[in-house]
Amino acid sequence: MKSKKLTTFELYWYILGTAIGSGLFVLLPIAIGYTGRSVVLTLIVAGIMRLVTDLYSVTMASMFPLKGGQYSQVSYLIPPLFSGVYGLVWLISTLTLAAYATSAISYTAALIPGIARYSKIIAIVIVTFFFGLNYFGTKFGAKFQRAMTITLLLALAAFIIWGLPKVQFGSYTENNFFLGGISGFSGALAMCAWATDGILSTGASLASEMDRPTRQVPKAMVGGVIIVITIYVLITFVAAGALPIEQVAFQDLTVVAEHIFPRSIYVVFVLAGAVMALMTSLMGGVTVMRYPFEQMTEEGWLPAIFKRRTANG
Repeated sequence: MKSKKLTTFELYWYILGTAIGSGLFVLLPIAIGYTGRSVVLTLIVAGIMRLVTDLYSVTMASMFPLKGGQYSQVSYLIPPLFSGVYGLVWLISTLTLAAYATSAISYTAALIPGIARYSKIIAIVIVTFFFGLNYFGTKFGAKFQRAMTITLLLALAAFIIWGLPKVQFGSYTENNFFLGGISGFSGALAMCAWATDGILSTGASLASEMDRPTRQVPKAMVGGVIIVITIYVLITFVAAGALPIEQVAFQDLTVVAEHIFPRSIYVVFVLAGAVMALMTSLMGGVTVMRYPFEQMTEEGWLPAIFKRRTANG
């Protein structure tokens, strides 16, 4: 009988797809505006911070395959009342998942203006579609997440390959390095730390879906941080070096893409890069929200009707 458990590669698709989202296209250009080309160093520090601040999550994932993800991890560490409050605040925060769909439509509307008038209807269809995929289980959804994440990674690889020849390597550290001093570096660090959110929480949430979670999940969590930070460093290196800082700062990453790509490839990049980054994050967010939701219901924080489930879970 074929296993319904996730493989390590499938876990990586979920981690990478969820983590690489709107932060790459919006927050990192803001970070460039704060600190200039030293954003590369900021990202490395942010990656270390992400590992240190969420070390408890990696450690607990190596010990316990908790089915409630980070909610269950928090419940182990604080009194029940506070864990319940944490869970309810988390539940409210999941409403922001809708923004992935509306943002994806905004990017697409820049290329196809006619769809803007139907944006709300399309957003509802998109969110409903991804919830529908999860009806068939996490293993089934992993197939879609893999296809979307591979498409996203290919788009980002094209950005790096096309952009590197346009980077001014000789004067990279001479101009606009530590642009805003310590305060600028700190502001950029906040942006970069937020852009790397979701790497470790996704792994913790999917621990109960793995064959050997206490071995597979911690390695994938740490590996996910390394891979995402490496991709972000290369992307921002190109973004900060291919155009003058004042043209990139506080703008969308597609501004750089429009400069380095021919028009036809630029259109493909927006759809396969920006839009797909939002779709993979939405898919990951919808998938992992189920586990804390179920655990909160088991503990009595939500009505018992939410315990009902299909034959495949």
